[in-house]
Amino acid sequence: MRSLTATELSRMRATQDAAMPDSCQVKRRVQTTDGLGGTGFTWPAVTHTYDCRLSTQGIPAEYLRYARETRRQAWSVTIAHGSDVLATDRLIIGVRTLEILGFASGGAWETALRVICAEAL
Repeated sequence: MRSLTATELSRMRATQDAAMPDSCQVKRRVQTTDGLGGTGFTWPAVTHTYDCRLSTQGIPAEYLRYARETRRQAWSVTIAHGSDVLATDRLIIGVRTLEILGFASGGAWETALRVICAEAL
């Protein structure tokens, strides 16, 4: 099997980056106390803003099943390779607040980060 050169992979990533018409804000989860001995979570501040592409296409079947079971719309958010996004983050795109369900990318030849999401409850 042929390997990609670093230059080829860099060009592929640049092509992906040029095709991101949307913008998303990343909010990192913070654990908080409720004053009664309990804890909860908030997403108080934007940690990063990235160009992205929001789509309902190309979502793996297991995420579609989960979204259907929870009566939510599944979304695929494509962000540049190497972006700082964690599974516990939330993504804000326009008026949508999205909860991350998982990632559908990876490997040595990854050209972009594909984040699978659903509308946050």
